[in-house]
Amino acid sequence: MSGIRIIEFPKCKMLSSGYCRMDEKPFAEGGKLQQFEKCWKEYDKKRTDKWFMRDFIMHGEEEQSLIWYYALPDDAVVDFDYEIIDFEGGLYASDVAILGNADDESRVYRNIKEWIKSNDLFEIDERHGHYDLSHGIQTEWLEKAMGYMQLEIYVPIKLSTV
Repeated sequence: MSGIRIIEFPKCKMLSSGYCRMDEKPFAEGGKLQQFEKCWKEYDKKRTDKWFMRDFIMHGEEEQSLIWYYALPDDAVVDFDYEIIDFEGGLYASDVAILGNADDESRVYRNIKEWIKSNDLFEIDERHGHYDLSHGIQTEWLEKAMGYMQLEIYVPIKLSTV
């Protein structure tokens, strides 16, 4: 299977940063995504479960645009200035790349897409609001030990109709 795994994300409510373009420097101090990260990380400190990640970045419909999501627990009570969206969930094929290494991220993304295309069971399921996701695995002590952080890349798939 060449490192590809299939996961199913459940339907859920997600806090949304809204779209922003990379030329807006969204991760810079005071940038839109940096502000969103502060917000969800503060909320995340209250979680009693730490079994899985809740934040995902999705590349937008426009080139060089991003949106950041934070999956809310079913019983979430939130008072944020961010939109809450209905995430439809679904199947995703995933693999891990070196975070911040554009060549490795591209290689892994291409490998996932090639694996899907060569697989008779699945096909790509990209459509409006349902695109590739990624999650940065950013544990400081692990980054220090490994020398890099990991980026899990998710490509939406569905069972093939062929």
